[in-house]
Amino acid sequence: MLEISQKEVEILPMTPVLDERLEKTLTAFLHSHGSELTSREYARAGREFLSFAFQDIHAISELGRDHLILYQKWLKSKGQAHKTILKKMSAVSSLCKHLAHEGFIERDLSYGLKRPRSDNKRETADFSDDEVRRLFSAQWLFPSLSPIRNSPISSMALEKILKRLVKKADIKPSSVRRYSPHSMRATLAGHLLNVVEAPLDQVQRTLGHASPATTINYNKREQDHDKNPVYRIEY
Repeated sequence: MLEISQKEVEILPMTPVLDERLEKTLTAFLHSHGSELTSREYARAGREFLSFAFQDIHAISELGRDHLILYQKWLKSKGQAHKTILKKMSAVSSLCKHLAHEGFIERDLSYGLKRPRSDNKRETADFSDDEVRRLFSAQWLFPSLSPIRNSPISSMALEKILKRLVKKADIKPSSVRRYSPHSMRATLAGHLLNVVEAPLDQVQRTLGHASPATTINYNKREQDHDKNPVYRIEY
């Protein structure tokens, strides 16, 4: 059985060699999700997990529960955030259920698997419209990429840039809410729903959410009474 070394933080190959039937099954699984964003995230997590497992197995039928446990430990050894690990394990769990349903494995290997608890006690904060203006006045959020490497900016680099700009824009930190790159999506949702007053279904499509409930959760701003539909009833 493969072992996980604390020094093993390299990126696994993202595309294991799969037989045609399994490839078609995975394609159908990914297309079963309503959101394109969700499909892409599930595709990345699924490919990464299978790449990890296929270092030790030769057929999907050999997949075991221990591979899920070690994959979760491997993600942790890479220093990935609890929330990221939870998202990836959720994708892998759905994949295992689908594989069991299609007869590739005997049972859902993820059932009852202990997930890591999130150490993030603070809610994601959004920026007010005034704070957004101050951020853009402080500096461009996305500096030019190196013409030699021409590679996309990493999530860690983006977070460092944002933290520097938050400080430069004199936006005060909060003990109960945290600013992160995810705050940008929350800010967009809050602005569209409360300032622009765009319909919920349109904002949902803009953010790529499969469920409107997810879009509502992204809205961190308290809606003014005069903008709440309940207060517009005339009888």
